[in-house]
Amino acid sequence: MKQEEWIKNLKLAIIKEDIESIASLIKTLDPHQGKLEEIRALLQEAIKIVSSKKESIAQDIKKLQRASKYIK
Repeated sequence: MKQEEWIKNLKLAIIKEDIESIASLIKTLDPHQGKLEEIRALLQEAIKIVSSKKESIAQDIKKLQRASKYIK
């Protein structure tokens, strides 16, 4: 995959918050590509998204655990 296409696909995955696509693209990252600063910035944004999703899921799990106490 060409560098420009890879960057475009990563940007789309970040916009869509598609964690699976982000992970797949990271696996195919060629560290010898140019534009490393742009790639680094995009990967930092991807990390923020993944962290945010992780925290959101953890909060949802806690809410479900509390709710299950009242249902029982």
